[in-house]
Amino acid sequence: MVKEEELKTIIAKVKSGNQEAFEELYDATVGDVYKNVYFLLDHKGVIDDLVQDIYIHVYRSLKKYNPDRPFKPWLIGVAVNQVKSYRRKDWMHGRLSRKAAENERWKETRADMMVEENDDLYRAVNALPYKLKQVIILRYLNDYTQEEIAAVLNIPLGTVKSRIHAGLKRLRTVSGEQQILLRRVDELS
Repeated sequence: MVKEEELKTIIAKVKSGNQEAFEELYDATVGDVYKNVYFLLDHKGVIDDLVQDIYIHVYRSLKKYNPDRPFKPWLIGVAVNQVKSYRRKDWMHGRLSRKAAENERWKETRADMMVEENDDLYRAVNALPYKLKQVIILRYLNDYTQEEIAAVLNIPLGTVKSRIHAGLKRLRTVSGEQQILLRRVDELS
């Protein structure tokens, strides 16, 4: 895992025009971006394309990044916004037939992505409404603070708190458990 200081050094190289540094930035961060997109997206067949689009957007908007702020929350914010944009476009185009075909392929490959014991939890989190799923994934699977989530999603802190509460309440209702044990994304595989 690359530290924030190392990322900022790499970013400075990218801003100065070093193409290899962007590859280094990509290699250092793509795992986190991929995992977040994986959990936020219903259409698993487009993850690779969306991650590529995210990094194109990152490359183009890196000049807007403020190096006084942590990079990873900014990057995950870009990823979340790209996922939102994709979902909005997908909803508008009504690609139901593609979703059905992808679900079939997804069922075949899901075992490779998730450990069997986490399957129920994955289904419960995936069944949450998108706005609740976002904050649950960012908080419990990525260990972001509530303040960081508010900054990433550009929503008030109180909204983050209420969405976390509502999401956990729904997970408890679905699972029948009083305590939900959520893990970081990197512990799931």
